[in-house]
Amino acid sequence: MLFYFTFSMVHTVKKECEYCGKSYRRTWQNRRQKFCSKKCYGHSICKFVFNECKCCGIRFRIVPNRKNFALFCSRKCYLQYHKAVRKKCLFCNKSFIVHHCRKDKAEFCYVSCASTMHNIGRRKFDSKTYVEYCLKGNKIVEHRAIMESIRGIKLKKKEIVHHINGIKSDNRPENLQVMTSSEHMSFHGKTRKRTKYRIKKFCERCNKEFSIIPHQYLKRFCSKHCYLECLRDGSFRKKPMLLKPKNHVKEGDI
Repeated sequence: MLFYFTFSMVHTVKKECEYCGKSYRRTWQNRRQKFCSKKCYGHSICKFVFNECKCCGIRFRIVPNRKNFALFCSRKCYLQYHKAVRKKCLFCNKSFIVHHCRKDKAEFCYVSCASTMHNIGRRKFDSKTYVEYCLKGNKIVEHRAIMESIRGIKLKKKEIVHHINGIKSDNRPENLQVMTSSEHMSFHGKTRKRTKYRIKKFCERCNKEFSIIPHQYLKRFCSKHCYLECLRDGSFRKKPMLLKPKNHVKEGDI
């Protein structure tokens, strides 16, 4: 096979980098390039400024907008200049650096460690009036923790601890009962007072009394079983649809 080399592919030009001064070669097509690499090109755009370290006096390079703020070349120089002291956190036992003025007062590495340490053993009420307390940085709901300690097994997410007397802050073992989420919902659904918004009716099949919501006023049977039995017997007859009575009386007619 024959390869045809153009003049631009074979011929190279020797150049000098405008930033670092190194000599490099480029093809005839790329003869207008001014820098040897992308790194030099990036440094030329940034236009770094030099500052003197307050501690060791070494000149270090920084971006222009940090000229008034960057006063030290490293963290080590900063700590030496300010005479920093190393201490151990009382909560997590991690070492942390403090200014020499605060060496007697500082006891914790972060605010989170301090707040968790102070809240250990303290009982708090959340928005739902359940009792909570803090242990090793974790929030624990008291009634669930008591039930887990009694049973010796960790509760699942679907398992709910129910307060028998309805007082959410009363976490005695006699007052707690474990339920599934469906059982808990059905229990509170039965006990909830709905008589105010319900209408009493009698089933056309079994004459059993049942209650309905106002917008279900056309319902004639207490259950689906009664409805299907009526369909099988042939005793079911469709009644004309009755609309809710509306009062269209005007003030002038009275």
